[in-house]
Amino acid sequence: MLTGGSGYAMPMVEFGLPNIPLGTNPGEGVRATGSVTMDAGGVITSVTVENPGFGYYSAPTVTILDSRVAAPAMRRYDRDGGR
Repeated sequence: MLTGGSGYAMPMVEFGLPNIPLGTNPGEGVRATGSVTMDAGGVITSVTVENPGFGYYSAPTVTILDSRVAAPAMRRYDRDGGR
């Protein structure tokens, strides 16, 4: 985590779409899912990938969504999951 931002109330994480189109059949893309942990001050302390999805050829965009944000969090990803 580069910075945890501040002022989050109910943050959610959204991962970009995989390179392979989404579908319900085997071999079709599946969007990654995850969750966000924050401290009592509304600062994001971690992002957990719960399902890595399928069909990504490169790291997806990762967006933190919230209805009320003072300063957005920033996270850096690379293909190997480095931080």
